[in-house]
Amino acid sequence: MRNVLLLFFFLVFSFNHSSAFSEGNIAIVDLDRTMLISNYAVKQDKVLQADNGYKNLVGKIKEIQVTLQSLKKEAETKALTWSDEQKQVHQKKAQKIYTELNSLASQEVAVRKRLNANIKKELAPKVEVIVNKIIEEKKIGLLLKAKAVYFRAPEFDITEELVKRLNSSE
Repeated sequence: MRNVLLLFFFLVFSFNHSSAFSEGNIAIVDLDRTMLISNYAVKQDKVLQADNGYKNLVGKIKEIQVTLQSLKKEAETKALTWSDEQKQVHQKKAQKIYTELNSLASQEVAVRKRLNANIKKELAPKVEVIVNKIIEEKKIGLLLKAKAVYFRAPEFDITEELVKRLNSSE
C-alpha cells in the first residue's frame, strides 16, 4: 500500500505541481480539524467547560494528580527510612489512587469523544455542502484527506478556506 502511495505521489509531483493545482486538479483537506476548530466547536467546548458535572470531574482529576505528586515526594524523601512493609503500604495506596485517576481520566476522554462526535454530526452536512462548492469553484478533480497524504505543499490544502466558509455560514 505504501509503495502505491509513493508511486502516486511521484507521478503527481513529477508534473509541475503548481500548474496542476492552478488548474484545480488536486486539493487536500482535513475535515476533522475543520469541524473541531470551527466557531461552533469552540462554543460547544465553552458550554462543556461551564457544565458543573464536567467541572467536578476535572476538579477531581486535578486533586488526584496533586495527591499523587505528594505521595511521590513523600516516597522520595522518606523511602530510605521505611521498612519493606511501609514501602508496600505506600505503594498500594499510590496504586489505588492511580487507578482512580485512570478511571476519571477515561470518563473525561469519553465526554470529549461524545462532544466531538456531536460536533461532527451537527457540522457534517454543512461541511459537505461547502466542500462541494469549493470543488466546483476550483475545479478540483481529486480531493484527498490530509491524514492520507505523506507530503503536501501548503497551496494544495483547502482546510483553512473551508473553516472560514463554515464559520461565516453560522
